Amino acid sequence: MKWGTKLKDEKRQLEAREQQIRFRLANIQMELTMRGVLNRGDAERELRAAMQRELSDIHNEKEELQQRIDRAQREAERARQKADQLKALIDKLIENAEAKQ
Repeated sequence: MKWGTKLKDEKRQLEAREQQIRFRLANIQMELTMRGVLNRGDAERELRAAMQRELSDIHNEKEELQQRIDRAQREAERARQKADQLKALIDKLIENAEAKQ
């Protein structure tokens, strides 16, 4: 369960970063004012490009993380199935041993 929780926490952190960047993009004029830039046109293009690159990186990380989550869930399901099979086998062995007594 630790891996699943850790991966989901990482995913939440990526989603929070994404929301923060989207907020900054929506309020880019405020960001430019806070930076005190003189040439707003060039600065806005550069800032938007940097934020878009960061969003792209986040999307790639989220996709990779989702693949890891899916893989971990499949592995956990296989482990549960194997545990169920072993439990059934043990139960059957116990029944057979009790029947022989």
